[in-house]
Amino acid sequence: MIRVPALAALLAAAALVGCEGYRCSEGIVTDAETGAPLEGVQCDATEAKGPFAGETYVDGMFQGQVLTDAWGEYKVCGDFGGCVPTCPDIHVRFVKAGYVTLTRKNPGDVALKPDPGSTD
Repeated sequence: MIRVPALAALLAAAALVGCEGYRCSEGIVTDAETGAPLEGVQCDATEAKGPFAGETYVDGMFQGQVLTDAWGEYKVCGDFGGCVPTCPDIHVRFVKAGYVTLTRKNPGDVALKPDPGSTD
């Protein structure tokens, strides 16, 4: 027979084991007009509140920023947080000179519009 405190501890452990504790976003950033992938777009997880606030988590390391690669691909993760009952949303800001800055909730693929007022 399992006692109530032991059962509660078992259920809590099961909930934590099934939870990564952070939310990630990955996709491809393209030019909205041409569809071409954009290299060097700065991708930042925003609204971070934990011990690594202002940092971006990628591939097991906290970094100040993540840039898209030659194929426009990115992957960022937000701060560690509880996932019970669901993981928190991640807001990602995409910044590149000559393009309108864009912030999206739980983004995947993103198309940036050229900034008509830009001289870049």
